[in-house]
Amino acid sequence: MPVDQKLNVVVLGPCTNIASAILEDPSIIPKLKVHYLGFWHNVEPNMYDKKEFNSGNDPKAVEILLNTEGLDLTIMTATTSQHLVFTKAEVDANLKNRGGVSDYLINRWETYDRWWTKDDPEKKSWIMWDVAIIEALARPELSKTETFMTPKENTQRLINIHTEIEVGNMKTDFWQSLKKIQIIGMYLDATTSISDIGNCLSNIGFFDPKHEQILSVEKPGEGNMNVVLRIRTNERSFIVKQSRPFVQKYPQIMAPIERIDVEYQFYRAVTNKAIEPHIPEILAYNADHHFLILEDLGDCKDMSYLYDERNIKTSQLHRLLDIASQIHNSKPLEYPKNMELRLLNHQHIFVLPFLEESDFSLNTIQDGLEELALRYRTDKTLKKEISKVGQQYLSQGSVLLHGDYYPGSWMTKGDHIYVIDPEFSFMGFAEFDIGVLAAHSIMITMDIACLKTIKEGYPGCLNEQLLAQVAGIEMMRRLIGLAQLPLKRSLQEKKLLLEMARGLILNKSS
Repeated sequence: MPVDQKLNVVVLGPCTNIASAILEDPSIIPKLKVHYLGFWHNVEPNMYDKKEFNSGNDPKAVEILLNTEGLDLTIMTATTSQHLVFTKAEVDANLKNRGGVSDYLINRWETYDRWWTKDDPEKKSWIMWDVAIIEALARPELSKTETFMTPKENTQRLINIHTEIEVGNMKTDFWQSLKKIQIIGMYLDATTSISDIGNCLSNIGFFDPKHEQILSVEKPGEGNMNVVLRIRTNERSFIVKQSRPFVQKYPQIMAPIERIDVEYQFYRAVTNKAIEPHIPEILAYNADHHFLILEDLGDCKDMSYLYDERNIKTSQLHRLLDIASQIHNSKPLEYPKNMELRLLNHQHIFVLPFLEESDFSLNTIQDGLEELALRYRTDKTLKKEISKVGQQYLSQGSVLLHGDYYPGSWMTKGDHIYVIDPEFSFMGFAEFDIGVLAAHSIMITMDIACLKTIKEGYPGCLNEQLLAQVAGIEMMRRLIGLAQLPLKRSLQEKKLLLEMARGLILNKSS
């Protein structure tokens, strides 16, 4: 760094790190210009109040900054920064459906628990403390800075304090700056205007508005992980899928936005001619906007209806086994590890359903289910076996998996079956897909004999114990975990299923 320059250090929280650095090596003091967001200050009598959130997190570090002679220190006090307030209305107007960090910030505003205050429970506004100090640094003309003596109890020296900010101009500059770095595209959903959707698809080269007009946009079903839209034009119909940095159905759960790439890679990897009739064709893919555009399979329904029918046809079971086998026989040269999404799924399959204490009350699903689950959540032998399978799930395997092979990922049109939504795909072990298939077949029919039919019907080799354990774990996590199914069963029937599952996991089933 040139001799006449200083390093600007902005402290948005406790000043522990910069205070530690000064104590460790005082020679850095002349090279620093510290900008600190903290304490309250009354200008006229020059009175300080250090009982403020940032300052209170490490009061000794604050004292070091104030007492260090020769340290260039500028303070953005809470007294001044509290005036920079964003409303939810203006945030929506500038960020909603803009994509990338914009959608993340909207989600953060709507889902974050403001544990420090009971004011404004509807979250209509939010003080932008941090934005105030950054704007003042980036645009010094938007802030008035005055020089004051430090508090009486500290080493007496001069420091700089921001006493006024131009709130309106700071807001304007912030929104204009943010727009410059936003992704060119946007996030789409069913409320996005047809013209915006057309522009977005045109920008990625998929759609030419001069020759094609969008007639309608609808949701073909309720997507769990991603936004899914059916778009009809004057020439065709197609499906647009787009991932978010969170789970579409549960926005409070963060999830890797790159998962749409895994789905794209899966469809590219399963090139066997026998499976082509059972998966949608890729029409376009755009990694920058996290778009996957697929063939519209038409008037299909997902096979969750099987839970109500309590029956799965032998012909359907064999078709599903054949499709799974074709997937497993695919040999991609390279394939994404999908580890971030697997870690998330690992928590929801192998960990969270079996915690003794949980914020999620199963009695909101069905009276008595919470008490029923406790036996399995406190069974250390059971949980030890579950943990072992969980570790194998996270290990790298050699078989291409769908990763979420259950009725919600199976579509049917007449007697024809399609398989969709492979965003959980990875290279693992065949027993995982087939175990999940077995678990749901047992829950549909209430008959553990399905497992034998599936073992005998799968054309490849399977480890019978591992297959049974995966089936049992999937049954349990769907019965006593967050990822509930449209499974209308009495408490007694669920108890029977849980006992079946326990036997499968502990290798005690008949």
